[in-house]
Amino acid sequence: MSCGMPVPPVNGSIVGQDFSLGASATYQCNPGFRLSGPVTTSVICQESGRWSPIEAPPRCVPGHCGTPEPIVNGQIIGENYNYRGSVVYQCNPGFRLIGVSVRICEQDHRWSGRTPVCVRKFVNCTEPGHVENSIRQVLPSGPHRYSFQTTVSYRCNPGYYLLGTSSISCQGDGTWDRSLPKCLYVTEKCTNTQTVTEAHKPILTQTHKLCDNKVAL
Repeated sequence: MSCGMPVPPVNGSIVGQDFSLGASATYQCNPGFRLSGPVTTSVICQESGRWSPIEAPPRCVPGHCGTPEPIVNGQIIGENYNYRGSVVYQCNPGFRLIGVSVRICEQDHRWSGRTPVCVRKFVNCTEPGHVENSIRQVLPSGPHRYSFQTTVSYRCNPGYYLLGTSSISCQGDGTWDRSLPKCLYVTEKCTNTQTVTEAHKPILTQTHKLCDNKVAL
């Protein structure tokens, strides 16, 4: 008497070739997959000609590699941590990647390769220029005078009013994040005025009057 070959699970197979009375057959998953849930891994051929215990074939699901190691000064793109899934490592602006950017979840449920690292790259901005009637201060952040994240601030001389943002910063693409401000002369009287609201100050908003290149308080 034979029970015939049991139905193999999807992404799995049957271990054993003896399907006669009293023989046992074992379910196994293909490499990279694992049995899911509290299922029976083997069955025995009964006198009734059926396998026991009588259950549907177990499920073989992709193995899971877990959350990949994080990267400092960068980020991980992708959320498929199952077998054959992949993630991509990217660095923040101003940093460059050393190592392989793509890691794949392999059949041993481990991520391929090693975690790459992000190191600061030498991005330099051009000379930002001087603002007339102001004092300039440079706060460098790298080996170059105008390296990435360097801040240049401007302070108007006495008797002049700052129009614009007082500081600019070197970005990761080698450009300054803002245009240069202006220092306008303050006068008590002027004609043909135009009202300008100073909105860049966080607490106090003041209104000034522009007359050509001068400002009246």
